[in-house]
Amino acid sequence: MIHKQLTLIGLALIVSGCMTPSQQPESGGPAAGNGSSSIVADTTSVARTLCSFVPTAETILALVATGRPDLTAAAGIAKAICDAVVPQPGAAPGQPTVAGVPIQGSFER
Repeated sequence: MIHKQLTLIGLALIVSGCMTPSQQPESGGPAAGNGSSSIVADTTSVARTLCSFVPTAETILALVATGRPDLTAAAGIAKAICDAVVPQPGAAPGQPTVAGVPIQGSFER
């Protein structure tokens, strides 16, 4: 009887240890339905590295909401943003867009 209880306690501890603080519901992680903060942070970091541009969270979330497969991961979103905001020779001036979403943010120096 005690052996079974110890086994159950051990299993409970192992399973509870699998959840990192960012995954626990009370911290606002993915288990709480707020996985968007990770995609925003990751995309911002990648875009900053690729082209020194920091897009707004609203821009990133709007791109994810388009449902385009290439705009579901941080690297794809950041590349699309950088391709849009970095001036290309012969490109018409104006508001850069990706998939119809206006790109908002700022360049870092």
